[in-house]
Amino acid sequence: MTLDEAIGLKLKTLREKRGIPREIVALIARRSGLNWSRAQLSLIESGRRSLTLGEWFVLPMILTEALTPEAGTEKDPNTRGPYTYLDLLPSIHDGDIELARGLTAMYGILPDLFEKGGNIREIKRASADPFIDYFERKATIEQPYQEDVSWNAARRFKVPVQAIKEAADRCWGHGLSEERDRRLNQAVNQTPRTLQALRGHVTRQLFTELQGELMKLGHLKEKGGKKRRKKSV
Repeated sequence: MTLDEAIGLKLKTLREKRGIPREIVALIARRSGLNWSRAQLSLIESGRRSLTLGEWFVLPMILTEALTPEAGTEKDPNTRGPYTYLDLLPSIHDGDIELARGLTAMYGILPDLFEKGGNIREIKRASADPFIDYFERKATIEQPYQEDVSWNAARRFKVPVQAIKEAADRCWGHGLSEERDRRLNQAVNQTPRTLQALRGHVTRQLFTELQGELMKLGHLKEKGGKKRRKKSV
């Protein structure tokens, strides 16, 4: 189950438990400044539409007004008080939650993490290393992370991006970003500051290796010479 699906299910369960139709929740949301309709709320509850950060911030307030309009009054003195973010987070009974592709939060850790202000080391559970034991991270090579390193290389050498991709494939059999990630993944137990410095060092090393291949392919001038022509196929 994804995080969007888990939060949507919580929202639907809370609403149906109080017997409040979607139209009412959507109406209160619009009064709060959100452009929600009944159909959009249905998409959110089914996990097919993600909440924005702004929507997440005001959702407990919306639920409190929509689901407990008479909370604490003489008409309904037993109704529960205001809803909180913890009411919307998946619990241990919801199973493991997929936060992103290849990243899973396990053991219902999200409410505890939220209560501790994001400090996972303060969570009182038996764990030698909470970062490893509470999350599962699966490496995937199906679609390597794409970012601007290839564009930076293209600007650095003043060649088309396609030339960088061609040279990278000739050098390592895959893209520039993937090769940099592969080398950085070999540096275990490093501090963020050390990794940042290592990232720059690895990038410069890769650019040097690319430069030679770009020359062989005829995309760059050789030192002290002319741009080499591509061989005809």
